[in-house]
Amino acid sequence: MQLTIAQRLDRLKVRTAELSHWRERAIFPLRNWTFGGEDIAIGQAWPDRKGVVHFASQANVPADWPLEETRLQLDLGGESLITLTYEGGGSESFGLDPYHQEFPLKGHNLSITTDSVARFPFGEPNRQPKLNRARLAWQDIPVHRLSLLLRQIVEAIEALDGHDVVPHLLDAAETALRSLDWPSATASYVSRTANAEWQQKIWELPELIKARQAFRRMSAQPSLQPMTA
Repeated sequence: MQLTIAQRLDRLKVRTAELSHWRERAIFPLRNWTFGGEDIAIGQAWPDRKGVVHFASQANVPADWPLEETRLQLDLGGESLITLTYEGGGSESFGLDPYHQEFPLKGHNLSITTDSVARFPFGEPNRQPKLNRARLAWQDIPVHRLSLLLRQIVEAIEALDGHDVVPHLLDAAETALRSLDWPSATASYVSRTANAEWQQKIWELPELIKARQAFRRMSAQPSLQPMTA
């Protein structure tokens, strides 16, 4: 039986969400953070959310990671002006909010400082701000670009809502996904996607591989490559 447009779109959303778990070749957590000069752990609530507060940390990109493929990924729990100051001189500043949480780097060794407020865009307050995420990520650029493109296709289909071009957009997205040779080693696959919503519906996950081992094992496989005849 032929799937409806709505069913095909739902399938595309699921596959696109799955693909996002392969955007990084490796990750490196940044744990040494301070808040107003005092230590704060990843996942910890802000000790104070009044006015402008200040986070600080250091980052050292692994020597074998290409800088052009490395990103600093931060979710500090509010809006921030972050400043990256590089060893040997030079600095660069970025705005951080829920829609801008990945930043390029210009050097392997840097310090990170912030001016942060417990607010979301348009002044919406965050009454329970936390230091949610801080890590370096070595991105798989082709996978990242495909993931982004598929998300844009999903959003376009939803916005167009029944336009004649919708089936053609779905055809293009489905053709791209069929061209991928998806990894299938169970332990590594489950460990890589363990935090996904669909995995949380499983009664009990098998024993997981540590993050770094899972990434290494996945990168050793012919993962997410175009299939050849």
